[in-house]
Parts: sequence; structure tokens; C-alpha cells
Amino acid sequence: FCPSKINCENVARLIISFMPEKLLEDNREKRSILLETLVEVNEGDLCDTLKAAIPYGVAYHHSGLTGDERQLIEEAFLDGILTCLTCTSTLSTGVNLPAKRVILRSPYVGSQFLTFAQYKQMSGRAGRTGQSQTGECFVIAHERDMKQLREMLFTMAENNTGCDSHLATNNSYAIKQLLLNAISLRICSTYESLLNLLQKTLLALQADRLHVNLESLLDECLQYLIDANIIRVKEIEQISDDNHVEKVKKLVYETTKLGKATVEGSVDLGLATSVYNHLATSLIDMNLENPLHLLYITIPFDLPNMTIGFRQLVDRMQEMKIEEKLVFKLMDIDDTFLHKKAVGLPAQQKVSKETMLRFYVAVMLYDLFKNKSFYDVAKFWDQPRGGIQNLFSQVASFATSIFYFSKSYDEFWPYQQLLPIFIQRLTFCTSLEILPLMEIPGIKRGRALQLIRAGYHTLRSLAKAQPDDLMKVVLNLPLRTAQILVKHSKRLLCEQAEDLRDQAAALVENIE
Repeated sequence: FCPSKINCENVARLIISFMPEKLLEDNREKRSILLETLVEVNEGDLCDTLKAAIPYGVAYHHSGLTGDERQLIEEAFLDGILTCLTCTSTLSTGVNLPAKRVILRSPYVGSQFLTFAQYKQMSGRAGRTGQSQTGECFVIAHERDMKQLREMLFTMAENNTGCDSHLATNNSYAIKQLLLNAISLRICSTYESLLNLLQKTLLALQADRLHVNLESLLDECLQYLIDANIIRVKEIEQISDDNHVEKVKKLVYETTKLGKATVEGSVDLGLATSVYNHLATSLIDMNLENPLHLLYITIPFDLPNMTIGFRQLVDRMQEMKIEEKLVFKLMDIDDTFLHKKAVGLPAQQKVSKETMLRFYVAVMLYDLFKNKSFYDVAKFWDQPRGGIQNLFSQVASFATSIFYFSKSYDEFWPYQQLLPIFIQRLTFCTSLEILPLMEIPGIKRGRALQLIRAGYHTLRSLAKAQPDDLMKVVLNLPLRTAQILVKHSKRLLCEQAEDLRDQAAALVENIE
């Protein structure tokens, strides 16, 4: 385990520099196949470190890898094809990869000192029950960190005797969400029933120890939801204008239109109003000549911290067509501002930093709509390819949230029409022409692009193809894979035809 992603890659290179060349003979064929598969899922590219390390049975594993890369490396480690992984703490959670020996390269995770819970997660990879009988864990630490390390290992271990409820943490966000869901689903609607719900939680059992007053907490959360226009009181005429919760304890609560949309779209409570305003404003000047503006609309508000690469943004803008550049003007982002920022000069920004960051991410991900590979996009924008993939997943998820959010408002009908097919494109990170092929089980974006270039644009054209012909025109396509592609294409076509026959029969039956 290493404290950072770059350290993972450096340690992997360090390890193979000390390995004898005779180790290259171990699992040579399987490791060669693994390399070929990694190149294939990356649409022809692979980083130099993995190319050099995998023949020795070594690989790195961190969030900078794509999902396909991580899965292949994890499976290869479980199968014994890889015998050593250098990784960040992300490998310690949710992945069952037992090892004979675990080495913590440093008692830090990023810049933060290791916690006891993190140590238990990482050391737990060594000799896991049912996987191996024994295991070893080493921690490499500088002399200056030894005192803090001992305190963490022994003092915190003694105090780590149970778990506490976190419902009341983070400004009681979880309680507000619980109350909203309970009211929306009509599980509870009165003050007494909501209080009764809270009294059945772990927080209620630990209230005295955690110094929490459930009634006061409920009052605060209900008042927050009322003030945010998420819920309201049905008998609103019976209360005064100040709308204090103390005066309405006997009344019935219900969700507002905004509250219903928040639940339907699984939107963050604190962002509900911002999402509504964003969608309403975007409708006024929506540009649909290309997907860029719609992509910007679906960029989440809670993006990870990221440095905006103004130089890359300027380079990409200069390559764009006139209709694509119109989106920059629509966002009130002018050339002068971008050029000044690109060369490090001070420039006054017309839009907020949050808007600028979201638009930057939209332009970055727009490259994937033009059928560029994750590897090429990550390299151009100087971002980890796994990070690019995660961003795309977040955008697809937020687009789905917006779609369901918009269903509560008649004025948002354009989103209800536009987003379903757009979400499909986001899910597969691709253009419209590739979508039909992405329906084939197990097909990857890179393989679909190869088929498009070879002239196979539809399921029908692929179903009519001969496996031998596919092998000749598609690079590195095994016969078995070609046969499976043709078989699945035929099956999908038959299913579509059957659905159409059923629809036709239903129509005729209704007429008769």
C-alpha cells in the first residue's frame, strides 16, 4: 500500500528494477494475454509502467485506472498471474484480494496520517479467513512517525469497541433525508409519527451518550425542510406567517412540488433549488446543434477539486466548429479571458468558478462524444483515465436524476424528451452511431469502434456477417469472439422482431 497514486507507479517500477530476468518466464503466455486484453480495453493504448511491470507479475492499482483495467488486474491477481500489487488504500475496501504479505509503504493515506480503521482494512488483506492460513503485515515508517504510529496501533485499538450513529452529523443531513422520504412515501405525516420513527433508530438508543435531544433535532430538521420549500403543512391557513414548527406539531405534513422532484430525482437536499434554477435558466437559450450544451446541463454541481487547464481549453476551442463555439458565447465565456488565463495573465471572470469548472469538464468529456479513447482524452487533458471514466459515470447518474426531477414540472417537458437517448450515450460514453452495437452483451467501446470502421454499423449488418470475414477486417479479433458477436447480434435481432410482432398483434386485437 502506497500513500499516493504516483507513488504506486514509482514503487512498481522500483520493484521490477530489482527482479531477475528469469522471472519473465513465469506465466509468460498468460501475462502476454493479459497485456493484450488491457491494450484492447484501452482501444490500443496502455501506460508504459504496466507494459514493463506485468511481464514480471507486478502491477499497480489505484483510482486512476479505468474500471475495466482494475477488474482485469484484480482477476489476474486472484488467478496468480500477477503476484505483487502496488496500490492505494482504495484496494482495501470492497475488493476481496487476499495476499500472503501486506506492506504499508508509509503510515499516510495521501497527506493524512493512517487511522486505525484504515490500518485494519489494509492489514486485513493478509491471510484472510478461508483463503490462507497465515499472513504478514509490515508498516514502513520514518523515526519521526513512530510515536504517532504506536499510539494509533495500541491506544486507538483499545478504544475502538463499537460503532456510533452518524445520523446527527453533517448538519443532520441524513435525518432530513429520512424525514423527507418518510413524508413523501406517506409512511409518516404527523409530528408524532415522525418522532416515533426517529425513536426506532440507533441514534435514539445512543442519544444520552451522544448528547442529542431527539425532539429538538426533529424540530430543527422540519423547520429546515419547510424553509427550503421541500415540505409544507396541509392546513397552512391555521398557522402564522412565521411558520414555526412548534405551532404546527399536530398538523399533517406533505411534500411540495420541489420536494417531490427532489425525492424522484434523488437530488441532494441542499442542491434542490439550485438544480431547479439551473434547469429553468438553461431552457431559455438551449443550444441543440451539438451535444455540448446539453452535456454542460448534466454536469453535477458537486465535482471533485480539479485545476482547470486553460491552455488545453483554448487549444480545444480553436479546433471547434463555429456552432460549437457558440456554446462558449452562450455561457458568457469569451476568447480574451481564456487566452489570458492560458498564458498566466490575470483576467476578470464573468462567470462563477463553479460554472467555469463545470463547463471545463463538459468540454473535456465532449471529446468522448467524438469517439476519442479514454487514454487519448486523459493524456490531452492531463487527467487520470480512471478519473475521466468516473466523471462520465457521475454525469450519467446526474443526467438520470435530472430526468426524474424534471417529471414533476410540466415546463420541463424538453428534458423529458431529450434526456433518455442522451443518458444512453452517456452510459456507453459514445456517439449515436455506436449505440446499436453497444446493446450486444460484453462488447466494449473500443471493439464497437473497430466494427464501425470495418463497415458494420448496425446489428443487422453484424448478424449477416461471417465470423471469418470479421477476423480479417477487425484487428486482434479471435475466431471464438467473432462467432459470439454474430450469434448475439442474431439473437438481439430476433428479440426485436418478436417484440414488434407482439405489438402488431396487440394493435390488431384491439381493432377487432
